[in-house]
Amino acid sequence: MNCTPSEAPCLKECPNDAIEVLGGAITINEEKCDKCKQCVDVCPIGAIHI
Repeated sequence: MNCTPSEAPCLKECPNDAIEVLGGAITINEEKCDKCKQCVDVCPIGAIHI
């Protein structure tokens, strides 16, 4: 809930479109996620842990 969807680098970085916006919150769709950790690398606040 720290990034706005329009500014969240993880949304743009995910090659599987596993990061989604639901009800204004950025969430990870575990069914789509292949645990490549690209989102972890670009998260400016370290909020993503896989």
